[in-house]
Amino acid sequence: TLLHEVGHALDVDRLSDEGRQRWLAQRGRSGSPWWAQSGVSDYAVGSGDLAESFSFTLLGDGEWNSRLGPPPSSADQALLRELLGVA
Repeated sequence: TLLHEVGHALDVDRLSDEGRQRWLAQRGRSGSPWWAQSGVSDYAVGSGDLAESFSFTLLGDGEWNSRLGPPPSSADQALLRELLGVA
């Protein structure tokens, strides 16, 4: 949970709209909303998928809650590291 929230913080601090669109395209979800609207689960939008992917990437495994897609592939993880500027 903590790493998921850190993923959100990095999203707000480091991602541009272009980077968010690149993430959605990489995940095969172009056109999906990025931010959750009232009553919509965080796990059903781009920001939640990115945050879950960040947590999954750092932990190397674990719980997966995103409804936007499966756990991140190695290519997804490489883009995540590039976009967020993490090793």
